[in-house]
Amino acid sequence: MEKEEKKEEPIKYGILSNVWFMLKTSFRTYKSVPVLILLESLLYVGDNLISIFFAPAVLSLIQNNAPIKNLLITIFAFAFSLMLLRGLLSYLQTNHLFGRIGVRSELIFMIGSKAMNTSYNNLDNKDFEAKKNKAMDVTGGNSESTEAIWTTLQELLQYLLCFIIYLVILASLNLNIILITFLTTCVSFFITNSVSSWMYKRRDEENKHVNHLRYITQTGKNKQLAKDIRLFGMEAWLKELYEKHLRLYSNFHLEGEKRYFFADLADLVLTFLRNGLIYYWLISLVLQKNISVPQFILYFAAAGTFTQWVSGILNQFSVLHKQSLDISRLREFFEFKEDYLFEKGEKVPLQKENLIELKEVSLLYSEGGTPVLDRFNLTLKPKEKLAIVGLNGAGKTSLVKLITGLYDPSQGEVLFNGKNIKEFNRGEYYKCFSAVFQEFSILPTSIAVNIAQSREDINKERIEEVLKLSGLYDKVQTLPQKEETRLCKDIFFDAVELSGGETQKLLLARALYNDRPFLILDEPTAALDPIAEHELYTKYNDLSKDKTSIFISHRLASTRFCDRIIFIKDGKIIEEGTHDSLLKKGGEYAHLFEVQSKYYKEEQDKELPEGLGEI
Repeated sequence: MEKEEKKEEPIKYGILSNVWFMLKTSFRTYKSVPVLILLESLLYVGDNLISIFFAPAVLSLIQNNAPIKNLLITIFAFAFSLMLLRGLLSYLQTNHLFGRIGVRSELIFMIGSKAMNTSYNNLDNKDFEAKKNKAMDVTGGNSESTEAIWTTLQELLQYLLCFIIYLVILASLNLNIILITFLTTCVSFFITNSVSSWMYKRRDEENKHVNHLRYITQTGKNKQLAKDIRLFGMEAWLKELYEKHLRLYSNFHLEGEKRYFFADLADLVLTFLRNGLIYYWLISLVLQKNISVPQFILYFAAAGTFTQWVSGILNQFSVLHKQSLDISRLREFFEFKEDYLFEKGEKVPLQKENLIELKEVSLLYSEGGTPVLDRFNLTLKPKEKLAIVGLNGAGKTSLVKLITGLYDPSQGEVLFNGKNIKEFNRGEYYKCFSAVFQEFSILPTSIAVNIAQSREDINKERIEEVLKLSGLYDKVQTLPQKEETRLCKDIFFDAVELSGGETQKLLLARALYNDRPFLILDEPTAALDPIAEHELYTKYNDLSKDKTSIFISHRLASTRFCDRIIFIKDGKIIEEGTHDSLLKKGGEYAHLFEVQSKYYKEEQDKELPEGLGEI
């Protein structure tokens, strides 16, 4: 059975649509960009007209025995005009770069904004990631399409204006010259354009190779993975993988370059034929004395540059076509489907006591895969302290992501005060939760800004309060600038590096700062020492005061502080109750607690002097 060919993705936006998109972006940020393009084009046309008429005008005066004074005035007028136009043109070319970079910078900001504000489930979407990477590539430098398009538009406008003027000049001589030029340049254009379309239609294949190379490069540079790479001797393996995908990427581009080579060869042959016929015609007219020597110089220059304008127009259209394809991919990223409502969503109905319900909820990460949660039901009562326990892969973190609205269920519904969260402004719904997740980010700025997640209107009293609650206050007081001490030594020489446990306390302080109605703690004691862990447990009631809290932990001893415990296995709740009731039940929770207790007791006995372990 033959393998079914993948259907080619159609080009979503045309050239005019993409040019208008770039112009709108410019009008919104740097209006000077299109204005300077128009001015530079007019100066360029003026420069070319003066240049082409200069020699014929001087030669005509000499043939007509004009006075030396008139000849000098004419030469001076032409020279001064050229000097003035070229000076202005040089000035504009020197200063037009700032606006063009500004427009590209705006697009980079838009990419970042889209990536940070998109529906969370898009971050697991390979198509979204591929489009984001392509969008970043398209805005990655001065030569990329989002900036280079302004040069293309400027040259295209220049060539079009010159084309019209030279068309008028040559039309008075012979229309055959115009016809020959059009036919040969159009054939050349369509050959080149077909190659560009071939490359665009296989852009997903190119992105696949680029993503592999980017991932391997980032892995090799990752500071957190540096120990594993060295200890397990992964350098050679990573290098082998990189070279393999680099060869595949090179072979892909080699195939494209072959096509471009034959297209350029065809263009060279057509140019030779075109110029040969035009020059033969003009020389014949001179020999037959149908045109004068000044006219010959004028027409000779006009014919040569006319082919340049026609060829330039079509070549620039080809370049614009390529750039339009890139900008089309950029726009596809900006308009990537959002599954969640944001600005158009309803306001979240916050109350003094808020209720969250999961009804018949199922969650699948891939179509046809095994459900992570299967027909799951749970009611999270107001101001309840709920513990979620279970083995790795049971679905604990996935459950929290459903409750917080980071994911939507594949089936069933999540209700907030009786209403489906899909109807809410998702950004506003996120603000109902404070969380400490296993994955986190530390910003290269002060401790206070890291906690407040803002540079403005920081409540210093609240900062001090949450530092004390999280157990980090004493450590911060020993630092040179206290809560104004900066983090991340990779950025600042005077920064400090917090330990794993101290970082976890910082994240806890961040979660407490905004005083939101729901508090999520996903393995908050994983990096804490036993003393710090005990301090956290004793403060747990203060931490979760007047809040509904969810506590995820592998250490079952920590769950005794919670009002209710649910034990998850295979995506379902198999046991539910308080710590004491579950121990009396003697089920899987009790068995797991016994195993952990035995382990901790054995460790404790090893540390005690002989004989004391039995007391």
